Amino acid sequence: MIVEARVEHAQIVCEVIRDSITRLCVKDHQNNQCILDAWLSNKTPENCETWIKSQASKSFVVIEDETPIGISIIGNNGYIYLCYMHPEKVGLGFGKQLILACENHATLLGLERLKVDSSLTAKKFYEAQGFVRSGDPFVEDNLRSYPLCKQLNS
Repeated sequence: MIVEARVEHAQIVCEVIRDSITRLCVKDHQNNQCILDAWLSNKTPENCETWIKSQASKSFVVIEDETPIGISIIGNNGYIYLCYMHPEKVGLGFGKQLILACENHATLLGLERLKVDSSLTAKKFYEAQGFVRSGDPFVEDNLRSYPLCKQLNS
């Protein structure tokens, strides 16, 4: 079930994000501890709470057995700031549901497209959801990102 994230989800959501990055995104961080530490540095329960409370974005979580197992955050500008799933729940359709929640929110805001800077690990997932290349890859904090966008039905 997809619901709007609440502050009480912050701790578990933080654990999901950190676990997902550590275990699933090896192609990106290549088990380089410096890169991994930099990527995880702002993934704290306090920051997750701040992101969830933000009026400039909307956060959605996947709830299974009353526990968050995934999260997406979309800015009011249509930018997807993050979308992570618990490593053991990948490939079950929950990520697609999170992106659909972002699409629905963007449509309610009257936006025409979604944007994301994807990791290498997530790139095929986003492309499977209809995202296409929207710029050249770039490197920030030793991580390569792939700018993608998706036109929404108006």
